[in-house]
Amino acid sequence: MKMPPMTSIRALAAILCVTAIAACEKNAVQSIAAPASGAFIRFQNYGVNVPGVNFYANEQKLTAISTANCTPPTAAACTSTGIESTTGVAYGVSANAGNYSMVTPGQYKLTGRLAALTDNGLAVASVDASLADGKYYSYYVSGIYNASTKSSDAFLVEDALPTTFDYTKAYLRIINASPNAPAISVAIALPGATTPISVASGLAYKSASPIVTAAPGTYDIAIGFNNGGLTTFTGFPMIGGHVLTVTLRGDATSTSATTGLALSVSYNR
Repeated sequence: MKMPPMTSIRALAAILCVTAIAACEKNAVQSIAAPASGAFIRFQNYGVNVPGVNFYANEQKLTAISTANCTPPTAAACTSTGIESTTGVAYGVSANAGNYSMVTPGQYKLTGRLAALTDNGLAVASVDASLADGKYYSYYVSGIYNASTKSSDAFLVEDALPTTFDYTKAYLRIINASPNAPAISVAIALPGATTPISVASGLAYKSASPIVTAAPGTYDIAIGFNNGGLTTFTGFPMIGGHVLTVTLRGDATSTSATTGLALSVSYNR
């Protein structure tokens, strides 16, 4: 078999080399050693009596719930699967199981919009915010729903998570999302402990406490109000190496188990 001239072999090798480089530039395996670029945000519906909502960043829908599978012989009561439910994120619930959504950094109008068929897509709460690259945020629908104006309150806090973690320590912060509760002071203690750990003092509505550390364990949380009231919630697990956010929500004037003061917990990490 006649071999091609050496110059042709060199030219072919050069072409293959250039082609390989071009392919690598387009399809190279991405490095995951560094965090993904973007802003990270999660959503909570803590507005008293606010109907189920979906959350949007400008016109980009970031949360939704699909219908569940149905099982015969009750097919007559079932709806089609894989379509969007009109339930939305109910009061007292964190969207997407408390996980963050990543968005391009920039200026946004963050809204909670009705998920039901009636007034579907109507914004009932909104916040204008600038979301920065590499930062984490929590958006809260809050306040008490006004059924006449179909509106409620909302706010945004930055989740200033630790950059390094000690897995022998648990991390905790408090959010005050109750619109009519007095400013609060918060302390935690293991059952039977004589010296509680102070978490916050004079924490106003829409405010977040600094993150504190404690030994892992199951804690009691004491909420003291500036008007002299005190409420204790028991049995909150704090896990080593994780950040726990505890949020006070609800109507301070209500004694209802549904709309009165309550604590919600979620892990940021």
